[in-house]
Amino acid sequence: MLRYSLLVTHYSFQRLMLRTKVSRTAVDFQAPDYTAVFPAALLTGLLISFLDILISPLFARR
Repeated sequence: MLRYSLLVTHYSFQRLMLRTKVSRTAVDFQAPDYTAVFPAALLTGLLISFLDILISPLFARR
């Protein structure tokens, strides 16, 4: 459960880093807005783990 949220947070962070590396080579480099990305990644990971907690009893074998 926590594993999924950590994976999503890690994946979104990696995509952010890749995006900043690509934009760093551009002439008009602007500093990326980290303030919006980190809460969004955290909330996405928490949402996925919460949904996993809710859904996992449905697929549990009895």
